[in-house]
Amino acid sequence: MRHYKEKIMAALLLTSVGVSACSVTDIKGGDPNVIGSQGTALDNNSSSNNEAGDTSGASESADNTAASNTEGNSTEDNNTASGNAGNQTSDLYESFLNGSSKAKLNDKFFDGSILLIAPDDRSAGYAQPSNLDTVNGFTIDDLKTVISDNGYECTSKPAYAYVDFGKDGTNELVVRYEAGSSYTAYFVFSDASGSVELTYAADQGERWSLDLLDNGFISNYGSSGAGAHSGCTGALDSQGVYHNFQSEYEVYYGWGIYGDYSKEEDFNEVIDAWAKEKDSRQGESICYTAVTIGDAEYYCYSNYDETGAITDDDINELVTMCAAKNIDIIDYDQIEAKVLEYQKSIGMDNITYDGGGQIEFKNL
Repeated sequence: MRHYKEKIMAALLLTSVGVSACSVTDIKGGDPNVIGSQGTALDNNSSSNNEAGDTSGASESADNTAASNTEGNSTEDNNTASGNAGNQTSDLYESFLNGSSKAKLNDKFFDGSILLIAPDDRSAGYAQPSNLDTVNGFTIDDLKTVISDNGYECTSKPAYAYVDFGKDGTNELVVRYEAGSSYTAYFVFSDASGSVELTYAADQGERWSLDLLDNGFISNYGSSGAGAHSGCTGALDSQGVYHNFQSEYEVYYGWGIYGDYSKEEDFNEVIDAWAKEKDSRQGESICYTAVTIGDAEYYCYSNYDETGAITDDDINELVTMCAAKNIDIIDYDQIEAKVLEYQKSIGMDNITYDGGGQIEFKNL
C-alpha cells in the first residue's frame, strides 16, 4: 500500500495548502463502506494537462511535473463507440455522448469530487452546489456547466473511454473534462437496465492526486499542508459502483488528525504530548496515521528516522501513552495486510494498483 502512496506524497509534499479530493473527513461524512456514501473535496485546485488520445493520468501534483511520477490513470485500448461496447450499450452511450439523450444518477452513486453532484451534498458550504437535474436526467453538456459553476472553464471538448470494469463483458463509459492545466474531472457511467446512469465522479488538482486504473482500482490522496495528508483507496465493480477499501488521515510534527474518528481527541492529545517531549529531529521523524478499513479504525505510527534519534524506548513510550488512553497503536506497515484481508472479505482482492493500467481517452 505504501509503495504507490509514497510516490504520490513525494510530489504533494511540495505544496503547502490543500485538501484531498477523497479526504477521510468527507468519506466518514457517510459510511465509507456503503456504496452511495458521499465524499467531497474541500480543495478547489487541481492539475491535469492531457491531450486527446494521451494516456491521461488521473494523477498530478502541485508543480505539474509530478504527473510523470504519479500518473497511473487507467488505460486500455479503446475502439470507436460502435466497436468494443456491445451493440445496445454502445448505442446508449453514443446517444449520451452526442447529446441526444440524458443520464440519471445511479442509486449507488459515489461522489469523490468537489462538484457536490448528489442532492444531499447541496447544503455543503465549501463549494458551489450542483444544479444537475438528477431526477429527470442531465446531458453531457450539463456536466460542463457544473464544472464551470465551480470556477473551472473547460478548455476542450470532453474525452471518453470504454472500459470493462470487472471484466464481465459489458463496458462502462468514462468521460473526462479538463479545465486547462488546473483541473480534471472524471465521470463513470454504466448501462443500468437500458439507461445511462452516473455511478462515480472524482477529480484531481494541484494538491490532490487521482489514479483511476483500467481494472477499476482507484487511489485518491492529497495534501492539506506539508505535514498533513489524507486520502483513500477503493475500486469500481462490474457495474461501475465504487467500494471503499481504506480511508486515512496522516500527520507529521505532532499535528492532530481530523476525520471524526472515535478516539480522535485522545489520540491527538497523546501525539502532541509525545512530540513536545522530543527534540525537533525526533518529533519530525514520526508520522501518525488514522485509518478506516471497513468498520474498523486503526491508529498507526511510521518511524522515518534514519539517524538513530528515535530509539525503541521512544516508540515503547508512545505505545504506552496510547495504551493509557485505550488506544492500540500499531506500525503502519501492518495496514497493507489488513486492507487486503478486507478486500478478500468483499471479493475484490484481485483488484490491485499493480494489476491496473492506464486508460486511453478519445476526444469527442
